[in-house]
Amino acid sequence: TQEARAAGEPVALLKELLDPICEAGYIDTKVNSFTAAGGVSRTYTAYFLSNKGTRALGSQDPIVLPVPNSLRKVEEIEQRCRDKAIQELRAGGVDLTSIPKDQLENRSGEVYQTQVEWCRRLGRF
Repeated sequence: TQEARAAGEPVALLKELLDPICEAGYIDTKVNSFTAAGGVSRTYTAYFLSNKGTRALGSQDPIVLPVPNSLRKVEEIEQRCRDKAIQELRAGGVDLTSIPKDQLENRSGEVYQTQVEWCRRLGRF
């Protein structure tokens, strides 16, 4: 959702995901620099799959890493949105068992959309 995307920048999330993988030794990093036109010096980090990472890719063993805080934040926002949608439907008198569980969880689908539109239409009167 738009609210979930606003919780964090994609680059920040990627960095938050990469840091523990690097710390666990699955990815190696190298800081490189160059001089651009006009004499401006630029530095960047290059990421490489380590030997440990290569072995992990060939293995069926799971790699367990901590859940990033930004991802937890996105999940909390999603849960609040689901809870708000359920409250709206209940307030409109909708029998939640009439909506397929996956549609209710995802807040999408034909049955879900029809029920929400009906509640909102009745709310205008």
